[in-house]
Amino acid sequence: MVDIDDREFELLETILYDPPLEPLKIILDKECTLSTDMFLYHKTTHRKVYEDARIRMNLNLLPGSKNENNDIFDVLMYNENNEITECSISNIAVEFYDQDKKKMVWKTPKIECGLLPGTMRSYLINLGKIICDKITIDELKIAQQVIKV
Repeated sequence: MVDIDDREFELLETILYDPPLEPLKIILDKECTLSTDMFLYHKTTHRKVYEDARIRMNLNLLPGSKNENNDIFDVLMYNENNEITECSISNIAVEFYDQDKKKMVWKTPKIECGLLPGTMRSYLINLGKIICDKITIDELKIAQQVIKV
């Protein structure tokens, strides 16, 4: 426990895994996550919604561990409107052609879709590298690339 201004906080540490040498595979969740869940919007140790998604898809709770789905790294979540939200351990960005099909644009789901506003996601938005937009499951099918951020 750490005492800061008469308030106690618990410090947690996790193992940092070596980055993979090949692209990571993700799988779409079987069930939607309700965008009204308040724990989606704040980083806390209450990770039930994320753990449940990993369990549904037979993924070990610890990223980097061996899973029943050995080649799957993470689960991609979506909300009750079939809008992509985030993965169980990171945000996501999706590359699409713009409306004129002349250049590529990177999009990340809007916060109101039900997701944690991660630091790398926020950094890339502030740099103008990605834009916030709703991304449906159907739109995901025409994406050029998907990255975890």
